[in-house]
Amino acid sequence: MHERDKKKHQATRWCEALARAEEAAVAYGAKLLEQRLAKLKIQQNNKNKKVKKQLDPFHALRQDFWSTHGSSIQQHLDCVFNTKVDFNEAPVSRKVQHRFLNFCNDACGPNVRLVPAFHGTKVSNHSSIFEHGLLVPGKGNDVKVANGSVHGVGIYTTKLGSAFTSRGYCSEAKMLVCGLLDDLENKEVKHVGAYMIIYEEVRVIPLYEACARETRQAIAGTVPSAVPSAGTAAAKRLPELSIAKNTKSRVRNRPSLPKKYGPVHAFLLRRAARKRWPRACHSSAG
Repeated sequence: MHERDKKKHQATRWCEALARAEEAAVAYGAKLLEQRLAKLKIQQNNKNKKVKKQLDPFHALRQDFWSTHGSSIQQHLDCVFNTKVDFNEAPVSRKVQHRFLNFCNDACGPNVRLVPAFHGTKVSNHSSIFEHGLLVPGKGNDVKVANGSVHGVGIYTTKLGSAFTSRGYCSEAKMLVCGLLDDLENKEVKHVGAYMIIYEEVRVIPLYEACARETRQAIAGTVPSAVPSAGTAAAKRLPELSIAKNTKSRVRNRPSLPKKYGPVHAFLLRRAARKRWPRACHSSAG
């Protein structure tokens, strides 16, 4: 009787273990199903975002801009930063996007074209630029002129091939790559050497943020002159003048006599040299 109760007890424990295993399997299956459904939901959301992005006119404009100018911009900024540069899409607000797209629709003509423009500024200003766009200082805003306005108050950018100048205004190895709706017949964009000064803020928008992967060579962070002046040529000649001056001074400086000679010996040696000089000339002439 005791043994029968013992077997019965073992069978009960076995059934309990099977029941617990079955519950664990059901819970694990439910968890896997939940994870799978969550993954499918994320994939579907990403697919919807991708489709929506493809239908976004601003995204299409940005892609068209990069397909036209991307390779030239990449090569130029790799040279400017002396390293490989990554390009992140600028998170420009919808308000700024719509403002630029509306202006693009209104500005039509044979001379209107979307060209690259580079803008260097402090990295701390990037978030505000993404939110409000590039603004003309004092034109309905509190933005102040930071680096002069010799050619008028406007948005100062540089052309493709001249981003070295914009690099001088960057606080870090990051620069804004903008799209500028340029019109050769309009005076709202002024071309001065490497600069393009924009007086109508709706014409320009940040499209990419260029970020250097690493800085192999330190680049001076001094702000260059905002205006090419007549003194530039003279400034370029300064090193040549200083070299010539140093050369002349080296010619005048004669080697000094060894310290073992006193003033009397030095006088006699110089006198003897002057006496030998005419004889040497006479002998060489003969």
